[in-house]
Amino acid sequence: MWLPWAVPDSACVRYTLKYLADAYTRFLNDPRNKGRPRHFTVPAFTIPDDVKMDGDRLYVPKVGWLRLAGSNQYAGCRLLTVRVRMEGTEQYPQLYAHVCYAVPAEQVRPPAADDALGLDRNVGQATDSEGVV
Repeated sequence: MWLPWAVPDSACVRYTLKYLADAYTRFLNDPRNKGRPRHFTVPAFTIPDDVKMDGDRLYVPKVGWLRLAGSNQYAGCRLLTVRVRMEGTEQYPQLYAHVCYAVPAEQVRPPAADDALGLDRNVGQATDSEGVV
């Protein structure tokens, strides 16, 4: 385990096994597969339940409160999950928390005025705001 001071919470272990099961399901159901699923290359864990944030602090079960850097534009929204990833080297690790919120529609930022659209390169298809694929 990459966090020697942390004993994993059962919910975090359950999510790791869910990711592994999903990877093998995709592998077995995809006729184009070229090999078995790869192991995760970036150490990470998900906190699916009991997510708590207090200002610029994040509560990690069985670890305690961790201080976060950066701004939080969705501070008043309901927290759903948090994915914590380690990047950098083992000697100089950096932890990043990816927080998922339930954001009300009126609080979502409007699209860019110049009709710019951001896409993830790994998606098979994309849909614009009017539903056109």
